[in-house]
Amino acid sequence: MLFGEVPERRATEPEPLQRIRTSLGWRPLDDEARARWTRWLTQRATDDVLPRDLVVRAEAMRRTWHVVLPALSTLEECVASVSTRVQDEGDTRLATGLSPELQRTMDDLLQVPRGERHSAWFALQAYPPEASHAVI
Repeated sequence: MLFGEVPERRATEPEPLQRIRTSLGWRPLDDEARARWTRWLTQRATDDVLPRDLVVRAEAMRRTWHVVLPALSTLEECVASVSTRVQDEGDTRLATGLSPELQRTMDDLLQVPRGERHSAWFALQAYPPEASHAVI
């Protein structure tokens, strides 16, 4: 079953590979598997797992589920997309919970005044030059 004729053209190679995958119990990343995988990725991204770690975990999960995942570059792109979406949803939930006055104050901190290179927020993020209560 696994050993057939060697294909003459590279374009016919997927058929033997498909036979091997089927015999080993692996299945393609169909719509059902993609939806399950996306839910799994979303949950892990919600748990604050970094995208690079999420790629490694997704690779391990595919072995557990016996699902053939896409190429690594496609996997990384999908993980980045899910992570960005989860981050955007969290930012939106956070922002909608703030009062309008606090939202305006935060927006003002992010504005770069004319003639300046940095916003007030940038200055607040800088480490103090020394660790004394007066400077801090």
